[in-house]
Amino acid sequence: MHCGWQWHSAQKRNISEARAHIQEAMHLLPGWGEPYVQLMNLYLEGSDACVMTEFERKAMFWLLIDLCHYTEVIRSELCRCRR
Repeated sequence: MHCGWQWHSAQKRNISEARAHIQEAMHLLPGWGEPYVQLMNLYLEGSDACVMTEFERKAMFWLLIDLCHYTEVIRSELCRCRR
């Protein structure tokens, strides 16, 4: 399957727009963990479409672990507040 430049450009624009909306949600509601989960999913989906070096793949992996840990902290604090 061959993907033309227009498809790639549209895909990149959609990812950029999605990331902008996610970052806006993070800013508006910093204690809400869902935007972080969505950001992790966006990076995971986008990583398949990117050509990365081994170092870049490892850097992406560690970024995702940090986001996962931060989301876990936010969600556990939220659960404690609801009790």
